[in-house]
Order: sequence, then C-alpha cells, then structure tokens
Amino acid sequence: MTWLGHSTFLITLDGMSALVDPVFSSRIGLFYPRHGRPGLMPDQLPTIDTVLITHNHYDHLDKPSCEAIGRHVEIVVPSGLDVWFKRRGFATVTALDWWESTEIAGLRVTAVPARHWSRRSLNDVNRSLWCGFIIESEKSKVFHAGDTAWFDGFSQIATRYPDIDAALLPIGG
Repeated sequence: MTWLGHSTFLITLDGMSALVDPVFSSRIGLFYPRHGRPGLMPDQLPTIDTVLITHNHYDHLDKPSCEAIGRHVEIVVPSGLDVWFKRRGFATVTALDWWESTEIAGLRVTAVPARHWSRRSLNDVNRSLWCGFIIESEKSKVFHAGDTAWFDGFSQIATRYPDIDAALLPIGG
C-alpha cells in the first residue's frame, strides 16, 4: 500500500492494483491549491486494474486525474455516481450500494458505509452515495474508510470483516 497524498492510495494485492480516489492535479476544483505534491504521478504507476472512488467531492473525484489513468480501466463507485463516468466515456463502471460487492481482476471490492455526504454542484446534494471500501484478495483484506467521521458503522464493518489486515483512514480538515 502506498499513500500518494490526501486520500489517494495505491493498493496492490496478489499482483493486482487498485487506485483509490486518484487526485494528481495541482488544484482541487477551480479554487484550492494542492498543499503537497503527490507521491507518484500517473506515468509512474504500475498497471492499474481498477479505480475506486469513494464520493463525488472534488478532492476525491478529479476529472483530469481519472482521465490520466485511462477510460479503459474499470471504475467502481457508490450508487448514482456511475452516470458521471459514463457521460465522460469511461468504458466499464460499476455502481455499488453499501454492502454490495463486485469482482475485478481477482479482487473482491465491497462498498461499506461511511459518515459523510455528496455534492458536486449547487443542485445535487446527496444524489449519489458515498462509501468506504473493503478490498480483498485471496491472501489479504484492506479497509479504506473513505471520507468519514467517526460513526457506529465502524462496528458493523468490524463485525462483518473481523480479519482486516490493514485500515487506511484518510483524515480531513
């Protein structure tokens, strides 16, 4: 697991690579400058098998960064956010509700609850879901909490996944 900055993580399990919330841009949205350089840039990454997006805020869903990874990479998003990617020509997009799973390149990805919200414009508050992810290979299980505050859902996640090997807990403002 490699932290690339903010909540962007590169997770490689059993030779398969997942990139969570890729943000490589020097600005977040139009207004906010990035405070530090990413640990790696897209051209320095291994082959990415899937991109996981936790929610639609600009500091987690950066259009230029997703395009730099490529429209051919399989994307996993919370329910309702798939429309954003499909409109931009991404080939394979899977939308998950909390506790739903999908299999990608030998990895099982499950969307889990987070305490947050979604909004990308003035009129789309909570029109798409937000989440964390459990990423499983045959040998390992990783929890990426998403952009979350403390909530009772952590105990539900721990009950369903008592054998997590690593937890990635992005900390915001």
